[in-house]
Amino acid sequence: MSVNKSKMMDNIIGSINKIQDILNNAGIANSIELPQIVMLGTQSTGKSSVLESIVHRPFLPRGSDIVTRCPLVLQLVECKKTCKQYRKASNGTAEIEEWGEFAHLENQIFSDFDKIRQEIDDQTEKLAGSNKGICKQPINLKIFSPSVVNLTLVDLPGITKVAVGDQPED
Repeated sequence: MSVNKSKMMDNIIGSINKIQDILNNAGIANSIELPQIVMLGTQSTGKSSVLESIVHRPFLPRGSDIVTRCPLVLQLVECKKTCKQYRKASNGTAEIEEWGEFAHLENQIFSDFDKIRQEIDDQTEKLAGSNKGICKQPINLKIFSPSVVNLTLVDLPGITKVAVGDQPED
């Protein structure tokens, strides 16, 4: 792909991410179909591990049984050290290499990926309950890093054969 086509694709992906942000902030997420790569499969088959390998960081909750109980919409934003569009001294991102931001926590920067994992756990429990329930409402996370490509990925709860806890029978 030529440099011009590559730059054009980055602009398109950036525009799509902005549309997603606007819809999320307006409370009308998922109202239009935007291009995304979706991780789909049975429970505990490595869907989340594939996402972590793309991000080059462990940041997703781990455990036995079903761990991903809400869709995780993960926007990856390539952000080199020289990137002035996203890096700002006012929010502390000018000097850190990579960070995450959650849509439900406005203006909070997470540079510790263990804290990103904890926030995913906390928000999952808030949305889906503590008894293995499943929730359709997504958790929206943006990761800014020089080692990712601009891409939107969705990690879905795994498919199970037998419902447990507060999971629906179907």
